[in-house]
Parts: sequence; C-alpha cells; structure tokens
Amino acid sequence: MGKEPPWEELTPPAEAAYYRCVEDAFARLRGTPFLFTSKDFGLLQRWWREGVPLAAVLAGLTEVFAKRRERHDDPISSLSLCRHAVQRHARRLMAMAVGSEESPVLDVSRALARCVSQLEEAARRWESQPGLRDGILALAAAVDSLPRGAPPAALDQTLAHLEAGAVEGLAQELPEEYRKRADERIAEALVGMEADQEVMERTRRAVSLREWRHQLGLPRLELFSPEE
Repeated sequence: MGKEPPWEELTPPAEAAYYRCVEDAFARLRGTPFLFTSKDFGLLQRWWREGVPLAAVLAGLTEVFAKRRERHDDPISSLSLCRHAVQRHARRLMAMAVGSEESPVLDVSRALARCVSQLEEAARRWESQPGLRDGILALAAAVDSLPRGAPPAALDQTLAHLEAGAVEGLAQELPEEYRKRADERIAEALVGMEADQEVMERTRRAVSLREWRHQLGLPRLELFSPEE
C-alpha cells in the first residue's frame, strides 16, 4: 500500500478496513507493493456501496491471479481485471445466503467463528511481523463475512479459495529462515517424482501451499473439524 491511501482519513473505520484488506491482498498476490489507481478505487467504492462481501472480492482476486500463474502470464496491475470474477463470487454467495437453509448437522456459525478465532490466534504469533499479522487478520475478516445460512459444501469451496490465495501471498513475507525451511521440505517432497510438466506444477503448488501454511502456523480453513 502507499503511504497516504486516499481513503484512510476520510471514511468510517469499517469501510476503510474493507478497502485496506482488498488493497493489501492485491499487493500480496502480486508479490510487490501496489497502490490502486483512481479508476480501481472507484470500482472498490462501488463494491462497498453495493454490499459486495469481502470474501467475494478476495476469492475473485485469488481466482484471477491463479489463472494468470497457470498461463505463466505477468501478474495483473488493475483491479478492474478482477471485476467479472468478483461478480461471480458475489452472486454465488448471495444465492447461498438467500436460497438455502442452515445445515441440520453442522452449526455453520460456530464453525466459521472457530476459523476466525484460530486465524486471530495465528495473527498474534506474528506481532513482530506487521505484514504477516495484518494479512492473517484480513483473511479472518473475509471468513467472518461469509453468509452463515449457506450450504456447508459451498462454504468449504469458498474457504479453500480464500486460504490458497492468502497463503500464497503471505508466503512472500515469511522471514528468510522460515521460507528456507519450507523450500527444503518442498524439495524433499518432490524428490524422485516423475510426471509431465502440468502434473508436476500442480503437485508443486499443492505441496508448497501445505508447507507455507505450516510455516505460517495457519489452520486449515474448513467447516468440519475433529471436534465438530
């Protein structure tokens, strides 16, 4: 983020937090500091005013960046390129909230609250690393914005999107010793594996996400847990 975001002193705390979460997530996914243009900020303002859930925005960003990586394209440099993905996720979350009933087996509200609590606990372990702490708290805010009345299967899919995008971005801010440890474990896991390039890349990404999440100390974002 830039040193003087245009909204920092001019908006209510909840709205400013929404903008900050999106801008920080965009920068983490790019792997470089980034400040939205006035056009992109206008789009972000519209999403806030229309009530687009933070989870939908972050899931949309994650999807677009992941597809760019799969095609080996350069990272995107405009929020507007994510607008269609964000709209799809927003429609899906709205349909989940309006057209479904809460699961009789699982207490969704309790499960999501557990995820948020675990993320907040993980963030406290990184108090000395503000970038990591704030990124984890942004993920917690996105999880907290999910509709409680949605079907568990659909929520688990959204949680997986949010987790992958956050872990991939936060891994870039891991202290060197943690990143080196993860790289060593990733290399060990792939030793001797023989497959075509596409399979190898998918496997490497899955292993990397697992090891980065471990080094970050993040929980798996899933509704069902052993204690549920």
